[in-house]
Amino acid sequence: MTIELDTDARTTDLKTARENSGLTLRELYERTRISVVNLEAIENGAFHLLPVPLYARNFIKTYAEALGVDSGPLLARYENYIREMPEKKKALPEKPQPRPLAEIVGRHKALLWIGGIFIVFIVASFLVSVAYKPTAGPSGQTDVQRHSTQPLTVDQSAAQPNGLSEGDRQDNIAAADQADATRKQPEETAARQAAESEAAVPQVQKTDTPAATPADTGENEQFFLSIDAVEETWIRIQSDDKEPLEVLLKPGDKISSKAARFSMDIGNAGGIRISLNGKMIENLGKSGQVIHLHLP
Repeated sequence: MTIELDTDARTTDLKTARENSGLTLRELYERTRISVVNLEAIENGAFHLLPVPLYARNFIKTYAEALGVDSGPLLARYENYIREMPEKKKALPEKPQPRPLAEIVGRHKALLWIGGIFIVFIVASFLVSVAYKPTAGPSGQTDVQRHSTQPLTVDQSAAQPNGLSEGDRQDNIAAADQADATRKQPEETAARQAAESEAAVPQVQKTDTPAATPADTGENEQFFLSIDAVEETWIRIQSDDKEPLEVLLKPGDKISSKAARFSMDIGNAGGIRISLNGKMIENLGKSGQVIHLHLP
């Protein structure tokens, strides 16, 4: 059986009993150690503001005993309130429960797969573009541009004397040029000293001695030069004041020329046989030796 109490009557009884006792809510708190908020809730019948039933029943009983009021009817009303709570909760519309993550993933599994594949494709494309991006050199050109602008060259490693590389060939030429400069330096020094000596000697009266003719000096005398190759040899020949001729001789090759003077750079002194006007020139050098030769 449910006991129905009038809230206003109950409130009046509780409040009247407290006021007749000359107590305030603050003083009642000092006696019962029940907070003022909970005392007001009990006095006004606002049971929904009270804590869990275990504590709420104790608060009601303690409050009634402090005022000298029977706590039975108030506890009965509170129990009735507790029994009606499940029915009130059923009457309220249920809030939609959030769907679990597994259900959401299951419904959108296909879209997630498509999105994942698309992301993987974008990342792979970016990595490939970074890996194969042409790098710029010191001049600002990329590797492709530098390769496209380089002139075509012929591999001459097989055409060098005694298997010499292009770098060795250039070293041989540089050594020959240095030898030529070293040889010319004493000649230039002697010519300069002769000029200084001539300037220091007093000039004498010139005579009418006729100048020597080219026929007397032999400047127009022509020499016949013949070169036979016994080994692979690089050679550069300058006849008189003509343009130098650069050639790579194979074993058995033979060249000849006719001029008043010859200047030669030979990359393999032991690889050729030279004759001048039919006279063989001996002891040119060893195989692989670079020499500079002037004839006659």
